[in-house]
Formats: sequence, structure tokens, C-alpha cells
Amino acid sequence: MPRSSSSPSLSTRKSFPDAFVRLVPCLLVVLASKIASAQEGSSTSCMDKGASSCMECLTDENVIGSSTCGWAPGFGCLDSCNIIADISCFEAGNSPDLTRGPDVVCAMADESIADDELCSSKTDCGSCVSTVRANGVDTCHWFGSELGMDASSAHCGPDPCTMLGCGSAVCDAATATEPEDSNDNTVAVEDDIQEASGSAAEPTVPAENTLSEANSGLASPSAPSSLETTGRLLMAATWCLQLLLVLVA
Repeated sequence: MPRSSSSPSLSTRKSFPDAFVRLVPCLLVVLASKIASAQEGSSTSCMDKGASSCMECLTDENVIGSSTCGWAPGFGCLDSCNIIADISCFEAGNSPDLTRGPDVVCAMADESIADDELCSSKTDCGSCVSTVRANGVDTCHWFGSELGMDASSAHCGPDPCTMLGCGSAVCDAATATEPEDSNDNTVAVEDDIQEASGSAAEPTVPAENTLSEANSGLASPSAPSSLETTGRLLMAATWCLQLLLVLVA
């Protein structure tokens, strides 16, 4: 009676490796999805983490792609500076020099805040454009009549151009503050001095009259002095004495 064999058939031995190979891609897909889900569950966006400072916004390692976070003074930590316009926003990842770290970028942010406060405190064109910003080189810009603004909407800002247009670094004749006329003040002071002294200024003698008087003085002879008169009398007496001696002789 023939015995049944318990060993697997040849077809069974060949089908097992093929099925395992087919399962490997599926296992890899499942593993990748599990890893992605774990990362998403343990991380938050830049806006959700509630950063209260520039350094905290740009250096949080628990945020996916934290190098793209943007710090906007007055608005907080943003997922990117691309989602907001016309305000100052700072990113470590998008800096012109990729070697700039959060410390350098945040120092620039502090400087920008100081410039905003300094320039916005100026209320006229003259004081605005003469104010030097924190870098010691650039000045504030005045946004006024050149943009169609009246006195109530004109303002001073640190940036040369905004969404409203470009400001000016110089003042035109209409907005420049002119100094007070000092001629009237000088005349008033002179009048006060004359009144206090109780005497008016002597009139100026014309030069022509002075020259005429000098010429007339040179033309008319001066009166003889007493010495000249005595000399003449002595000469007359001597002449008379000589005449008398001649007659006596």
C-alpha cells in the first residue's frame, strides 16, 4: 500500500517566496504612512505654537520646516512671510545670505522695530527727513502731498516705499519749515536800546559836506597867533630906533 508523503510539493515551495516578494512593497507603503502620521501628530505649524519672540519663532525644532517660519513684529510667528504683505517680516531660511542664523535675523528685526518707533514719532517733513535711522546712514521718509495726502494723513516712515507709494527724503517748498524773519526782531531791539538810553542816533553827515568843509578850511588863512604879533612889534620898534639914531647923528 503506497504511503502518502508529508513533504510540500514543488509548486508550494515556489509559491511562498513569490508571495513574500509581492508583500514587501505593501509593507513599505504602510510603514511610510505610519512614520508620516507620527510626525504630523507630534508637530505643529509656526502659527499654532504661540511664539512670543523672534528667537522662539525661528529656532523651534519641533516645527516641521521651521526655517520657513517668519517673524512679523506686531503680528507674531507666521508659517511664511509670503502670506502677508506691506509689513516687515523676517525669515532665517530666506535671508540673502544663507549663513545668517536666527540671532542675526532677530537683531535686524529689533532694529526695524526701533526705526518704526523713531520715524513714526515725527509729525512734520523737516524733522522726518533729517532723522537718521538705527544704521547711522539712512534717514526716515515723508509720505505727504506728493502722494495726494492731506495734513491729517501725512506721516513719516522708515521704508522708502510702501503699498501707498514711495515717500520723499527731501522736503519741497510747500512742506519745508521756513525760519522766522529776523529783520523785524533786529529793528525792534534797536528801538528798545534807543528808548532806554533816551537819545536818538546822531544823523550821519554826508561825505560831500565833509569834503567841502575841508577844502574851505584849506583855502582861508588862519588868524595870526600871539607869537607872530609880538615878533612884528619888535621888528617895528627896532626899525624906529634905527631911524631915530640916524636923525640924531
